[in-house]
Amino acid sequence: TRHYVEYPFIISVGESRADFSFKPIFGQLQQQTYELAPEYSPNHILDNYRAQLKKLGGEVLFECRLETCGNTRILRENIALLDGVIGVDNGYLFARVKHEQKEFYTAIQTASTTNSYASIHITTLEVVPEPLGLVTANAAFLQQAPKQIEFNDNVQKDTEGAEDHPLLSRLKGAVIHEFKRQGFASTAFVSAMDATNKPVVVERAGKLTQNGYQLPKEYSSYEVFSNYKAALTKLGFEAQFECKGEACGPERKFVEAIDSLVNIGNEESQFYGWYTLTRPEGNVHVSTYTIGFIGGLWTELRVLEETQLKDDRVGINLAALTDQIEAKGHVTLEGLLFEYDSDKLLPEALPVVEVLASYLSANPSRAFYVVGHTDDKGNQAYNQGLSQRRAVAVVKLLTASHGIKTQQLEAVGIGEHAPIASNNDEAGQQQNRRVELVLRSD
Repeated sequence: TRHYVEYPFIISVGESRADFSFKPIFGQLQQQTYELAPEYSPNHILDNYRAQLKKLGGEVLFECRLETCGNTRILRENIALLDGVIGVDNGYLFARVKHEQKEFYTAIQTASTTNSYASIHITTLEVVPEPLGLVTANAAFLQQAPKQIEFNDNVQKDTEGAEDHPLLSRLKGAVIHEFKRQGFASTAFVSAMDATNKPVVVERAGKLTQNGYQLPKEYSSYEVFSNYKAALTKLGFEAQFECKGEACGPERKFVEAIDSLVNIGNEESQFYGWYTLTRPEGNVHVSTYTIGFIGGLWTELRVLEETQLKDDRVGINLAALTDQIEAKGHVTLEGLLFEYDSDKLLPEALPVVEVLASYLSANPSRAFYVVGHTDDKGNQAYNQGLSQRRAVAVVKLLTASHGIKTQQLEAVGIGEHAPIASNNDEAGQQQNRRVELVLRSD
């Protein structure tokens, strides 16, 4: 049964017996499929229905029998909302009955299968005016001001120790489920997409804040992205790069490129923006990465305030280095910093190298390992290679620029396999990313 529908009745079959012509009629539809004993032939069934239709004053508009009905399967597919009937003998009759009160059309298809049963498929469509009063419109709604969805304040659900960055407030209802705070760090921002749709990242260093928010699913990714952009634009921030959906590439690769705190969703819903405020006291960089799916929504807010590295907190001096070697046989070279994901030393590391060179020059009879370490983020083989390259870079700088003999030093990369702190938090990971000088007894 269909309350009101357009239904295509067959009115002719072409010479190829696969080309049908149809007459579409609108109205209320009823369909039934019957099974009968195999003794009933399709022709006999159609004759009975035609006789009854003529008693009602009906007019046969089209009729076919057996092979003149064309391809049985195509016939069934074109006339049936229900499963049609199919068999070796077929017949089809299309008729119209018009009365003072009613007008209806009917199509009757018959078929029989080999020694099994006969089938009848009956379609009856009553011509009625289209019922257009099923839906009503509330005119009073148009006089009302738009009503915003209300969200509860969920600050009390934040992860312990987390708080918003003072630059930007959170969206109402948001909860901080992950966060990072570092006094000085290097972090990645996406500046473009390359020819393979892979993110191109640049590094900026300074005071870093990252908040991973879980948002009410009533927000859309677009709404979140647009609100952050609008707030930053008002403060004078300029967009460096933006992307949305599949233009940001595969979600997994994008998350890995920026080491995002949020990663639950699909690439169709992702939005990213990187914005910069240029100022004499140091530029401020903000990025937002929003991603989700129908059941949830997350966004990462990353704020980096460019500052100079305070190397008095991480540097070493000759006396401290000598004491540690004599007491323990090894020392962590605090302040020996590299560019992000690279074996290139930062300028702030050069004073540490000079202290190290002074000690080695004063102890030419001693031999040492220069040992590189990483945290356990990422692939083990990659971490092993990165730690080896960094150890080699230190040895090369000491031998090439400071005159240290090559036989005094050997570079070794251990990767993530000898941590001195837990890798479960950023503070521990930072301690594990180090280079050590180890005295050799041989």
